[in-house]
Amino acid sequence: NRTVKGIYIEGKVNTIFIQNTSVIRCKNSYFINSNWEGDFLYFQNAEAERALADGFSINGTGNFITLDNCFSCTNFENGINIGTSQNSSVNMTNPNVRNNYSHGVMIDSPTNNVSIVNPVIASNDSQETGNFHGVDIATAANHVYISGGKIGGRTEDLGANGLQKYGINVNENGHDHIRIIGVDVTDNVESVGISWDTNGANVQADSHNFIQFCPGYSAGQTSFTTG
Repeated sequence: NRTVKGIYIEGKVNTIFIQNTSVIRCKNSYFINSNWEGDFLYFQNAEAERALADGFSINGTGNFITLDNCFSCTNFENGINIGTSQNSSVNMTNPNVRNNYSHGVMIDSPTNNVSIVNPVIASNDSQETGNFHGVDIATAANHVYISGGKIGGRTEDLGANGLQKYGINVNENGHDHIRIIGVDVTDNVESVGISWDTNGANVQADSHNFIQFCPGYSAGQTSFTTG
């Protein structure tokens, strides 16, 4: 029923565990409202498919969100969307995010910590608009850590070219604490793999930005440690 949200969290609530759950063909599969102000949300083995909007829509000012072994695919907007009011910690381990219409993971928040470890993110921008990426980091988003896994390739097996434009797209040049280490970004539409503006704060030593050991990043193994 695409007029309703599957699992909806709002207000002051704490310590919620959502495990071994599949939510299909809702407006959003998992929706955290902007007024959420609790602590500790745990998603484990949670599946989101064919939502009219985002698979996981994460917002609010609550603290400590964990997604472990979660799957989000074929949604009509983003696979995982970290929204504009979410300012706490969001940690993802082994996310499997494929074939969504928009971005695989959209980070559009002022959060102090987003980590994505060992991702499998492929063939997002499934309508082939040329506008969407595996991971998109918005202009005002900082403190993002992405490590290991592969962001690129086909939906089925991550081999050959997939549909998303870049594996990782970092918007504008005013970021700090963006650390992308050991991520395979081959097999995207743009062979460079990572889009990154090497100007402004992005390349200042005191901004603590790093891109290292990422196959497919054509600028080489780069550490931004000097201005």
